[in-house]
Amino acid sequence: MKTLIETRTGTISSQMILNHCGDYAGKFQDEAFDLLSKVTDLPEFEENQWCDIMFDSDANVYAIWAEDALTCYNADAKYIQLDLEDCEKAFVEMEEKRAN
Repeated sequence: MKTLIETRTGTISSQMILNHCGDYAGKFQDEAFDLLSKVTDLPEFEENQWCDIMFDSDANVYAIWAEDALTCYNADAKYIQLDLEDCEKAFVEMEEKRAN
């Protein structure tokens, strides 16, 4: 079972530099929502809420949900670290981005 991390957007942005796995923000929104929904209850999307699959500088890949932008320092955020089999396409696109 995946370990769910519940935190604040300011904590994430101060601890990790994240990039979207896809070629645009939100490309893996549905996949991230589905993966996170397996380990926690997520609210229906409201105006500033979002999900995506992102990676850090060490090539760790995460499904992330936040109620506002990561640059907003006091919004709720939840994430899980993913394995290749969770969303292989996101890992492939991450590797393409890292190669360029």
